This record gives sequence, structure tokens and C-alpha cells, in this order.
Amino acid sequence: MAVVEWLADRPDGASISDISKDLEIEISIVSRLIATLELDGYVRRLPQAQERYTMGFRLAGAVYRHMSHVGIPDVCIPVLDSLSRKVGELVQLAFVDEVCVRFIAKSTTDQRISLSGLVGRVARPDTMATGKAWLASLPEAERVRVLSRDHGDVPARGTPTLTNLFRELENVSRDGFAVEIEGNMEDVAAIASPVWLGDPLRVVAVITISGPSYRLNRVKLESFAPSLLDAAQQIAELWPAAALARQLGWMPPRLDVAS
Repeated sequence: MAVVEWLADRPDGASISDISKDLEIEISIVSRLIATLELDGYVRRLPQAQERYTMGFRLAGAVYRHMSHVGIPDVCIPVLDSLSRKVGELVQLAFVDEVCVRFIAKSTTDQRISLSGLVGRVARPDTMATGKAWLASLPEAERVRVLSRDHGDVPARGTPTLTNLFRELENVSRDGFAVEIEGNMEDVAAIASPVWLGDPLRVVAVITISGPSYRLNRVKLESFAPSLLDAAQQIAELWPAAALARQLGWMPPRLDVAS
């Protein structure tokens, strides 16, 4: 899986020696792994360079089948589209995948200058609004455990001290949303809100509005908060687990800025 993850970021392919060197795996082991992955269709040789390998299409197909069965992106896209049209910026949905938050869907804007999105990538918990919105929902001991692990595949400009980060997370918990301006990426600003579900309540996803920082200062971002929180509530009501909750006579409480 490390080889597959590594190849996912290299559409031009790579040689076995490249993989071995970067992942620090013995070349003979990489060779056997690649042979197996190629045989099963998870990796393919580039036609123009027989000794270079890239991602096959089998894994993508499996992911699409799974997401189709789960139904999360398709069901939630109308909510993302509506919010994107309202605020005029990129809107993304990230799924809490046990130990991280991974972007799974987006709705783009027709702004002349906009962001492309991070679908498929893992949000950093310490420097991204998306990650902080999730991190703030966790007990302190769990926050420390999350922060001690690898922080995903999105580069950061710098990392905050634990004291400053935990102080900020208390504000996120109080406000119901996280704001980040150029903390993770230069010229990028974002506001994110968690999607709460379950009994007891837990964060199952995070919805984020992001765009160029020259357009989005803190005042502008916070003006999006009511619409963002409403979209988060809509996502909660659409979430697959919500069907069972309705059968049991329970629905997630409505959230607003004050809460």
C-alpha cells in the first residue's frame, strides 16, 4: 500500500529503483511487489517507458464502487453545489476515516481565480481549518495521539506550538468552526465546520469553504459561518447513518453560530 500511495502522486511513473530509494525498501522486495501489483492490475507499465510504472485503474475502480455503495459524495454534492454558488468559492467535503480526515468530494466555482481542491488527500490536523475542525472535537489525550502521527500529504508552511494550537482549538469548539488564513498554504484561506452525528455525538465529516486569501479575510470568512453551519447540518441529515437514526426516532440537533 505504501508503494501504491507513492505512485498515486507520480502520474509520469517511476522506476523500481526510484521506489526503492524513496521508500527505503529493498529493491528486490519492491520488484516482487510491483510484479504482483501489475499482475492484478493495481499498477501498470507506461507504454512509452517499459521500465517505469504508474497507478493502474483497478484500485480507482474499487474506490468508486465503494463510494457508490456508500453513497456519500453523490448524496452530498447538491449541498456542496448550493453552498459554493452562495459563497462563490470552492467547497469541499472531508470524511473522518478513523485516524485522519480525507477529502472525498468538492464543488468548484466559476471565479476567474479559484482553487483546484484536494480530493483524495489527507487534511493536516495542525495547520488546516479542515483538520482543526475535527481535532477540536476530540478529547485532549486523543488530540495528542493524532498529532504524534504522520500529518498526511499536504505540505505546511510551519507548525504551531501545542500551547497555541490547543488554545485555538478551544475557540473552534466554542464557535463551531475553524478559520485558517495562510497558515498551511501561502495565499489560501479557509473556514471549516464539523458534521456531527451519532449518539453520543461525534464528527463524521468536515465541510470547508476555501479560496485565495486576497479575497477572503477573517471578516469575510466568518460571514460564511451561518451558511456553512447550515450546510453541515444538511450533510448530517443526509448521511447514510441518519436513516437508521430516523428509524430509532433520533435526529442530530440543529447547530448554529451561537452553539
